[in-house]
Amino acid sequence: MSKNKKVTIGENFCFSFKSGNIGTKKNARQYYDSHKNAIENWWVQTSRVPIFIDTNFLLNAYSMPKSQRTLFVNFIQSNKDRIYITDQIDEEYQRKRLNFIKNYSTSLQTISKELGSIKKASDITKHCEELLVKLENLKKRPIVQNDFNNYLDNIENVISRIKEWKLATELPCSALYKDVNAHLINFHNQLESEQKNNILNDDDIVNAVALCQFCGNISLTEKQFMYDLYQSCVNEREEMKLRPDNIDMQMYTFPGLGDLSKKDEHKQREGDFLHYHEMLKQINTLKKDVIFFNI
Repeated sequence: MSKNKKVTIGENFCFSFKSGNIGTKKNARQYYDSHKNAIENWWVQTSRVPIFIDTNFLLNAYSMPKSQRTLFVNFIQSNKDRIYITDQIDEEYQRKRLNFIKNYSTSLQTISKELGSIKKASDITKHCEELLVKLENLKKRPIVQNDFNNYLDNIENVISRIKEWKLATELPCSALYKDVNAHLINFHNQLESEQKNNILNDDDIVNAVALCQFCGNISLTEKQFMYDLYQSCVNEREEMKLRPDNIDMQMYTFPGLGDLSKKDEHKQREGDFLHYHEMLKQINTLKKDVIFFNI
């Protein structure tokens, strides 16, 4: 067989509870111990250590503050030649990303609506306490503190202005309303602008991921084999649990075990199992030690 010939996921290349004898397992452990330090500086730009990532590594970036999200995108772009995306991760990311984006957009809409209601409170004198509570809550929202912290002083100024007005009621309500509106209008306008320029239109994370290295597609035969093997692992583990000799069940742990309950939720439970095999297939081609991000 040619050294660079790609393997096929099947009976001769797959997960197994009984993968190798004691000697093989000892050699594998020795290899890991002697090579783990070689990849300890994987994050530096000059490193060529291949990186594999989990779907959540990408999806969680949509919940990051904008400043952190920019650093995340820069990292992806700078390391695009050594970041590998498996077919399973690509499919999951495309399927789930819209919901994560919508969560962010919904937060913007909620804050914009709250801010709009404060600005439109024509008779502030009757709603002073209510407005103060709203403003304090608005100031504490993570999205405001992270992505719009340049407006925190404006919110604080409005809170102070309302409190001052309460102590000096000789000022007309119209003057207070004008002052409050002046402090909040730019914040409100930016929120509305953010909603119009939705991340769906220009997703910098997608643009960065598109530059990465994509592993080859898995054939239908390989995929069906992995589905069947996953179920076989489930069945064997359940059989071992029934034995009376107290077997250490760690010996019957397999990729995707923690997702068994997803079947009851009508979700794919084999995702991690497929990703695991795709990574090993690509690693076999690369002939290199790699880093896997799983958060």
